[in-house]
Amino acid sequence: MFLIVFCVYSVYSVYSVYLTIGLMMIFTIFSQAGGVGKSTVALNLAFTLKENDFTNIKIVTNEQAHGLDDVLPKENYVVLPERGSKIPEQYLINNENEILIFDFAGKTDGRIKQAVESSNRVLIPTKGESANKIKQFIHTVSDISDFTDKITILLTAYKKTSKSNKRLFDMAGEFLLKYPTFPLKASEAYNNLWDEKRSVRSMWLDGGLNSRNYLEAKENFNDLIKHLLGGENER
Repeated sequence: MFLIVFCVYSVYSVYSVYLTIGLMMIFTIFSQAGGVGKSTVALNLAFTLKENDFTNIKIVTNEQAHGLDDVLPKENYVVLPERGSKIPEQYLINNENEILIFDFAGKTDGRIKQAVESSNRVLIPTKGESANKIKQFIHTVSDISDFTDKITILLTAYKKTSKSNKRLFDMAGEFLLKYPTFPLKASEAYNNLWDEKRSVRSMWLDGGLNSRNYLEAKENFNDLIKHLLGGENER
């Protein structure tokens, strides 16, 4: 979830972003299925934005085994109870220069509905690695579409040729065609960012093997952020 309330045109090393005065941008990352890379996407988003001069960033999660205490200072994350009916009011108020990333799991409860109805974009990740996971993905999209049509689908750990891709398209192809869908290439970069405490793009900039091995993962995520923020890619 993002909250942006200042007016500036900036050219970053990754993308250019137009921000309109008084504009509240809310991006919610949610899935009823576990193990689909939801928290990793949230963390890479936070790292990438922080590395590009967005300084006041918080991840707000209801995951109890979140691991954020190992990678972020306390002021950069908030842990809500696993279940609840309402998001605390302070996380829905315009706070100048603050970016909030809501990383939610579990059932579609009152808090999810609250976040979704306030969101400019809802990100729903899926791996499609099993029929059960795909069914959970379908249920998630169906639930969220009752509240908003501003849905973006993320194909995490994506491989161009795999049985899981065929299964996913066979079972959930109508959703992949209906909503913007972004592949996020399967890459060790996403595992390593938890240890490195920095974005995929930052690791790609190290050069050497990283510049080759992490290139596609970096470009995939850059395309996603361009979609979310409306900026221009600088490759």
